[in-house]
Amino acid sequence: MKLIVFISNEDDFYGSAKKIKDLCDIDSEIIYIENFIEERGWEGITNSDIIYFLCNGEKVNFVFKNILKVNPNCKIINKEYLLKNESKSIVQQKINEIGVPTPKLLSYGDIDNIKFPIFCKQNTHTGIVFKAYTKRTITDFFQKFNIDDFYLEEAVTSDLEKHIEFKAYFANGKTYPKDDENNFDKQIDQICTKIASSLYNLDAFSVDFIKNNNGLYVIDVNVASGFYMSTGARKEFVKKYVNKK
Repeated sequence: MKLIVFISNEDDFYGSAKKIKDLCDIDSEIIYIENFIEERGWEGITNSDIIYFLCNGEKVNFVFKNILKVNPNCKIINKEYLLKNESKSIVQQKINEIGVPTPKLLSYGDIDNIKFPIFCKQNTHTGIVFKAYTKRTITDFFQKFNIDDFYLEEAVTSDLEKHIEFKAYFANGKTYPKDDENNFDKQIDQICTKIASSLYNLDAFSVDFIKNNNGLYVIDVNVASGFYMSTGARKEFVKKYVNKK
């Protein structure tokens, strides 16, 4: 049995992967996904391997599919979610449909009626995100970029409005805050449980929240979390998916 943690040269999370590796009682290996593709590493995957993608994007989808072709019986964390390969905007729609509070998605076709500022976000995790203050900014942007690769989202806070942002981590059915935060309540646990259920029983992920006078919003779900800032979540992750003692 071996844990394989994939990271990428594009957003190097070696430090997060190393913290996970250091907790493991079993053999573990940190692999750059670009090297794995070049070497056709999926041909060496065994039934007992446990795989975690600590990276995002089309390279993950490519490697995931090739691993399944060679060895469909290995353990892939968040497997059912990865099978769907859904965009960020679809994920936001799905969790909103079950009552998770999220910023409203906006239609470019209704650009004349949109209240600015708004966010423009690439449909892949760790992609382009920017805040647009005028219609001109958006129309100029989409003269250069494909609108299908992005989505528009309301800004739930103004630049001057008081608000807080925080992160939650989910593993083994439990929710944890960052090591230096304690602003959790039952609502956070309930939201994370709903997210896991609605996204094909996710095994492990992190959630970014924003809270202001109007309430609480989920602004991002990351299924490639390294649990870098949460010792409790990292230990829970390893206990559940790696160390079976």
